[in-house]
Amino acid sequence: MHAISHARYGLSLPVAILAICCLGCSEDGPELGAVTGTVTLDGQPLSGALVTLAPESGRSSSGRTDEAGHYELKFTFDRAGAHVGSHLVRITTAGNPESEARSEEKLPARYNSETELKAQVESGSNQLDFELTSGGAPPSKSKPAGVSSSRSSA
Repeated sequence: MHAISHARYGLSLPVAILAICCLGCSEDGPELGAVTGTVTLDGQPLSGALVTLAPESGRSSSGRTDEAGHYELKFTFDRAGAHVGSHLVRITTAGNPESEARSEEKLPARYNSETELKAQVESGSNQLDFELTSGGAPPSKSKPAGVSSSRSSA
């Protein structure tokens, strides 16, 4: 009688541990939309800029631009995308890891610390391009400042 009892409980522990581990490995979480795009400054690709999308609530997503100004947002280390919904967008060049010395911000505050940029992320694929200017008046308020977007379903 005791041998059956121990066998039953002995098998229960490994099964419980396996179930807990599998729950931690799932792709559960908020609905994300894939986000890629290009950042330009005065018509030229902006490399090494950090692009961050911050939703009204929840975790932000970010990505760094390459030499051609292209970026892809990451929600976590192993999950690409951003929350579906509206976001404040911040783009900064300060603290660029590609630079040997600590770099100063190249962009006006209206793109980062006092951002005027907004974007909408839909489910599926989102192309969010940011056409920034270094001086002069901010872009027109008729559409989100400096943003052009296109979307496709995945």
